[in-house]
Formats: sequence, structure tokens, C-alpha cells
Amino acid sequence: VQLEPPAVPAVKDVAAREMVFVLDTSGSMDGEPIAASKAFMKHALNHLHPNDTFRIIHFSNNAEEYTTVPVTATPENIRQGLSYVESLTADGGTEIPPAIEQAFAKLPLKDSLRLVVFLTDGYIGNEAEVLTQIAEKIGEARIYALGVGTSVNRFLLEEMAIKGRGFARFIDPTEKADDVAIQLASKLESPALTDITIDWGDLEVS
Repeated sequence: VQLEPPAVPAVKDVAAREMVFVLDTSGSMDGEPIAASKAFMKHALNHLHPNDTFRIIHFSNNAEEYTTVPVTATPENIRQGLSYVESLTADGGTEIPPAIEQAFAKLPLKDSLRLVVFLTDGYIGNEAEVLTQIAEKIGEARIYALGVGTSVNRFLLEEMAIKGRGFARFIDPTEKADDVAIQLASKLESPALTDITIDWGDLEVS
């Protein structure tokens, strides 16, 4: 007997997600980087499932959140979320710790998988502090990172993803930023199985 998962799971089989989008809006993100972040957000929000919720945090010198609680992925909420993202501009310094604090400040939603997505160039100098903070706060959440800009801190974003049991993706100068943003957003669409255990009984398996 051979077992393999479906290529595309049905929506009813996909785990409900609490999507926490953390957008770097510091001055170093001006131009192409923030445009790539907005392209990612457009695809990611438009492809949420009806049982998903989302939050949007943006940070520069401090962190601000779009709503006080996670909002359900209704067409109207998505439209308003996209309007909010489109209004964001890049200015100021890069202080990631307040954004991490904000992302994990609320208790996770019951029966939902928290996916935290950082969109940043990681242009900071306090990597050790940030990684320690993530290790302390993460709980059962997953972290993904999209590195945007010409001076991305690859070490920081890769380590954030490792500690967050996720992955990091970087936009190469030869790539079209919109394409990479859409590819990453697509990969986050279907967390079909979580906390898997298999009881094989007396069966010999290979």
C-alpha cells in the first residue's frame, strides 16, 4: 500500500490560519522594496481562506497595528486591509524588537495556526537581541521571511526562519520582485496537516 497526500487539498481540509503580516516601513525600504512588499500583500490577502484571520503590523521607529484584534478574511475586510497596506509609506529607522513584541503580544487563536510573515531588509545591527526575543516569544507559531532590497541581512532573516520552523526567501536583483512575492504568498496558502502522528501498530513499513 502506498500513501501520498493530495496535490491540492480541499479548502475544508486546510488548517485555519492566523496570518500576522509584519511590514518594514523604514526609510531603507523606500522604492522597490516596499513595492515588492505591497505586491506580496495583495496576493496573500486575496488568497486567504474563509476560515482564516489576519493582522497587519508595520514598523519603523515603532510598531503600529492595523486592527486591535485579528479580523476574519471576508471580502470587505480584505478590501479594507489592502487599502491600508497601499497607504503605507517608507520613512524612519528600523526597530524590529517592538514589531516582534506586537506580533506575539496577543494569545494565539484557538484551533488556528499562527503564521508570522516578516517583509524586511533586516537592516539592523542587533541580530542577537532579535533572535533571542523570537526564541522566547514564538510558542507554536511559524515564521517566514521575505528579504527585500539591495542590502538584505540574510543571516538575520535565515536565522529568524530557522527559529520559526519556516523559511526565508530573498528577491535576487535579476528576479522580478512581483513574481517572487507571489511565489512566497502561494507557498503559505495550504498548511493541510499539523501535529501529525502515525500509529503503525504491528505493520512493518519502509
